[in-house]
Amino acid sequence: MGYCTTTDITNRFKNLTLLVSGDGMTVAKVQALIDDTAAVIDARVGKAYETPVTGTEALKILKQVNIWLVIPDVQHMLGQVATAKDERAGREKTYAEMGESHLRQIESGQLDLSDATRKSTSTFSSGNVNAGTEPAFLKNTRQW
Repeated sequence: MGYCTTTDITNRFKNLTLLVSGDGMTVAKVQALIDDTAAVIDARVGKAYETPVTGTEALKILKQVNIWLVIPDVQHMLGQVATAKDERAGREKTYAEMGESHLRQIESGQLDLSDATRKSTSTFSSGNVNAGTEPAFLKNTRQW
């Protein structure tokens, strides 16, 4: 499930009307792009956070990233060029670069999804250790 809607995408274009069916730009094609991109977002964000992300503020960030990563595909299908002005960097960046940049920042911890659920940092769990079970074998003693 995507972090944005087909309406979010069409709102970025002046004269884009999605068709219900046919050979042109359809709702189903754009929704498939959104869902495919959201899967990539989940795979990358999922390294640090539980997915799908549900925090209100985190969803706003991921919605924007989802939009930025879908726009180039839609523009390619329409034969347009995909650039946007990133004022912080002071140069033209493609939408894909902006989306990738945000994903890298999330992965590295530079951009915190403050109300998203972080994954546990522990990668090892033992039922015996968790239960406090004493080891059956003794050190420095021949037992067999």
